[in-house]
Amino acid sequence: EEFTRADQRLTAIKWKDSKCVTMVSTTTGAEPHQVVKRWSKTENKEINVPCPAVVVSYNKNMGGVDLCNQQMEVYRTWFKSKKWTVKVAIHFIDLAIVNAWMEYKEDATKMQIPKKNIKDLMEFKINIAKEWLSTTINNKRPNEDDNPIGVNEEPPNKVQNFRAPIPTEKK
Repeated sequence: EEFTRADQRLTAIKWKDSKCVTMVSTTTGAEPHQVVKRWSKTENKEINVPCPAVVVSYNKNMGGVDLCNQQMEVYRTWFKSKKWTVKVAIHFIDLAIVNAWMEYKEDATKMQIPKKNIKDLMEFKINIAKEWLSTTINNKRPNEDDNPIGVNEEPPNKVQNFRAPIPTEKK
C-alpha cells in the first residue's frame, strides 16, 4: 500500500511496510518499484512486496546510520543534567562506544570467532566501564611512603608562587 505525491522538486511517499514509512526526497521518486521480501504472518512465509525506489535507495545508503541510532537507543546513558554540554558529551561518548562495538563485531566476524563468543553491546560497555574505573583507581597520586628512595626531588625549573603573609594589624 502506497501514497505518492510529486511536484517538480519534491516527491513525498507514504508506504506501508510493517509500519507506515513516510519519506520526502529531492533525488529519487517512487518509480521504478523493486520487489523486496517481507515476512507474512498470515501465510507464515516470506512474500514479495513492491517497494518504492526511494525506500530501496535509503536502505542501501543509510543502513549504517539507522543501525547505529537503533543500537544507541538500546543502552543509552540516561541521567539528568541542566547543562546541555554534558548531555552532548555523553551522547558522543555513547556514539563512540557503539561505533567501536560495531567495528569489534565486524572484526570478530572476519576473524571467524564463534558468534557465541562475540560480546553483545551491554557486555562491551560494561568492559569499557570496568577498564575506565580500574585505570582511574590505579593512577592515584603516590604518597610519600610510596617513594622507594626516600628523596623528594623537585624539578629544577619549577616555578613557585610566593605569597606575602596576610597582615593581621590594622593600619
